[in-house]
Amino acid sequence: MDEARQREWWHRWLGEYWRGRLSGKPEELHHDEVRHMLGWLPRLTAVFPEAVGLATRMPSVELQQSTIIRDIAERGAWWKYPDAIAKLLLHLWRSYSPHDAWHRGQEVVAKLLESNISPELKRRLKKLADDAG
Repeated sequence: MDEARQREWWHRWLGEYWRGRLSGKPEELHHDEVRHMLGWLPRLTAVFPEAVGLATRMPSVELQQSTIIRDIAERGAWWKYPDAIAKLLLHLWRSYSPHDAWHRGQEVVAKLLESNISPELKRRLKKLADDAG
C-alpha cells in the first residue's frame, strides 16, 4: 500500500484501533496479537514513528517465528527513522526471544550506532550489543 493510503488508513481507523487495543478495548491484547501487530510495523513506513510509539507501549512478547528484525534490516529506506528503530529494538530486546529472531539484529544495531541518534539511545544500544554478543 502506498504511503498516502497508509496515512489515510492510520488516521481514519488503524491508529485509533491500536490505541483502543492498548487500553483494553474491546479486550486486552493477547501475546499472539502483539506479535501480529508488531509484524505490521515494517510495512507502515508513512507512519512508522507514531506506530513505534504505540508498539513500545505494548507488553513485551517473545518473538517466536517473527521476522521483524530481518524485515527492518532489509528495508534500507527505514534509516530515515533511526531513533524510532532504536527505540523499537530496545523494546523488543526486553523480552526473551530465540536467537534466530535476532538474526541480523547486530547489523541493524551497528548501523544505528553509526547514525545520528541521540547519545542516550547510542548508550543503550551499545549495552544491547554487549549483552547480545
